[in-house]
Amino acid sequence: TDPAYFGGQMFYNNNNPGNRTLAQIMQNRFAQLQPGNDREIKLTGDELYLLKSNKNPSLMIECGFLSNPDEEAKLATAEYQQQLAFTIYSGLLDYLSTMAPDEQWTADEDSGELFVTIE
Repeated sequence: TDPAYFGGQMFYNNNNPGNRTLAQIMQNRFAQLQPGNDREIKLTGDELYLLKSNKNPSLMIECGFLSNPDEEAKLATAEYQQQLAFTIYSGLLDYLSTMAPDEQWTADEDSGELFVTIE
């Protein structure tokens, strides 16, 4: 890969209508963290089993390019990893806020699993 490439990129499958929305929200969050990241979300085919088989909203996140020496150095730091984790967390909150108002999401503190309750 060309060392000039940088920035996170989202991949999604069209087997769930929420996937594209989730991918776009997450890409927008990564663009805020990584100035100059103008990457577009990408639709995958059936080659990515986890995306193809998952019926829940899902995506694959590539956080950066190890072929870019500057990005490789950043990706190796705990501080940047924390920023990436917070960016993903914030993107998930943004996505969950687009859900119907009668849906309530909770997370298990130990496992991190998300649960939805519809009232």
